[in-house]
Amino acid sequence: MKKNKALKLTGIILCLLLLCVIGVMTASAEDDNVITTVHIYGIDGPVPGKAPDFSGTTGSSAYSIIQDEHGVYWSSNDNSVKWNCDSYGTFVKDTYYKVKVYIEPEAGYEFPANAADITAYFGGGKEKAWVYKDSNGYYVQQSFDRCGTILTVAITTAVPEIGAKPEFKTVWDGRYYSSGSISPEKEGVKWYDETEEKYLVSGTTECYFKAHHTYTVSYSIYAVDPCEFGSASAFINGKRAQLDPFNPIVVDVKYTFETGCDPELVEGQFPTCGGTGHVGYYACACGKLYWDEEAKQPIADKEEILIPPTGAHTGGTATCSDKAVCTVCGKDYGELNKDNHKAVTTLKAVEATYKADGLTEGKKCADCGKITVAQKTVERKKLSKVKGVKTKAVKLASGSKSSLTLTWSKVTGAEKYEIQQYVSKKWKILKTTSKTSYTVSGLKANKSYKFRVRAVAGKYYGSYSSSYTGKTVPLTPTLTLKAGKKQLTASWNTVANITGFEVQYSTSKKFTKKTTKTVVIKKSKTKKTTIKKLSKGKKYYVKVRAYKTVSGKKIYGAWSSVKNVKVK
Repeated sequence: MKKNKALKLTGIILCLLLLCVIGVMTASAEDDNVITTVHIYGIDGPVPGKAPDFSGTTGSSAYSIIQDEHGVYWSSNDNSVKWNCDSYGTFVKDTYYKVKVYIEPEAGYEFPANAADITAYFGGGKEKAWVYKDSNGYYVQQSFDRCGTILTVAITTAVPEIGAKPEFKTVWDGRYYSSGSISPEKEGVKWYDETEEKYLVSGTTECYFKAHHTYTVSYSIYAVDPCEFGSASAFINGKRAQLDPFNPIVVDVKYTFETGCDPELVEGQFPTCGGTGHVGYYACACGKLYWDEEAKQPIADKEEILIPPTGAHTGGTATCSDKAVCTVCGKDYGELNKDNHKAVTTLKAVEATYKADGLTEGKKCADCGKITVAQKTVERKKLSKVKGVKTKAVKLASGSKSSLTLTWSKVTGAEKYEIQQYVSKKWKILKTTSKTSYTVSGLKANKSYKFRVRAVAGKYYGSYSSSYTGKTVPLTPTLTLKAGKKQLTASWNTVANITGFEVQYSTSKKFTKKTTKTVVIKKSKTKKTTIKKLSKGKKYYVKVRAYKTVSGKKIYGAWSSVKNVKVK
């Protein structure tokens, strides 16, 4: 009786274990489309006096940033300041800020029901972020230290590869930059060969990486005023680097790399009836042997590659048309080998294009006609993502309409480009053109517009570029003048949604450089200015224009009509 109960209990336990295994396998299969890790890139942290950045990207095609006015949302930690991409100001030093990035899964993917089950990283995968959910959906939230304080210096450089040249590339992220030009330093970057105890000097014949050497890269990193380094950490290619000495304005970042072997192929050699042979292997100048060209599989014992003498005829190999002949004794041996071909011709490869598949190179025996190496299909080339999208505001000719000229980098293989504009919370096709620029007309003055571009070849499309926002120029003010005693007063009408005005006056109607002076009006509501200390009885020519400051850059409207007045 007890034995039966024990057997029954054992059966129940086995069934439960089987169900657990099936459950785990099922969960694993079902979890393939569940997004549990999220990366947000491309959003700069708060910099005093600059506008917030809304140009984020994601680290996977499984999810994307929601494309509406709440896709990227900035606020101060106490929520007293709130900005989205249609309404924003500039960051204030010593204030704490946070950013919300709303994300949504693409077709075929989904987020877990509990937002806490998602691991998120912000800014290249180095800073841990948090994921929450509200009525607008899931969002990644990142809080920043006091505005103007730099806590992390993140640098990306090419890992030294044998024979390659080092990078001397400027580091810049809006809050800090690398600087320095004294040889061997370039763009604030120095490479030092620890093995030979010398610097690598850019542009010289010895400026390349060698096998079995140790290299240290150093960066002189300066803070952009008014930013300062706090308790900063440094990373190069995502790995912690040395940072010293500590200074609020400038720090030195160092990291050390080591190069390995650079082996060359030693082709295999057949054994003879009286001699030893060996299999193919790779040998480095340092004496180490490897099974692979990447030097990842070392050969511990040279005996592993040796092939002992056959003790039989060798040196010749039977083919599909000839018998083998021993190179030692000269005797014919072996029958014809129908699978061994000596007269092999090449079937030419067909290069893949952006519109059609290609073929690899093949082989065919010229004696018997047998295909020895079949040709394989090579998938067509993929169109690259359009890069370098930017806009230029075209000055107003008249009225209240304006235009923007879009430009972008050429994509290899593209026949034309599809331009889309973000209108009413949706992307709409604006134009298809074979050129790498397009002027969008009929826009409102002094307003932001969002665009994106993708390459097209036949019926195939490349990925969309990152969305780009351009801003049209302000309207043109109307100028009136009034002469006074050794002075003149310039008046104009106000222009909506601007930062200020520029007034130029000159004794030359051509406004030559030596005769022209500029007065900058920094308040948008100012409607006149008086210019004093002018020459009595002299005629002065005057014009005025409005400007708007966006991300630290001034966008100017057109100059008003030039008017003149003679000073009393």
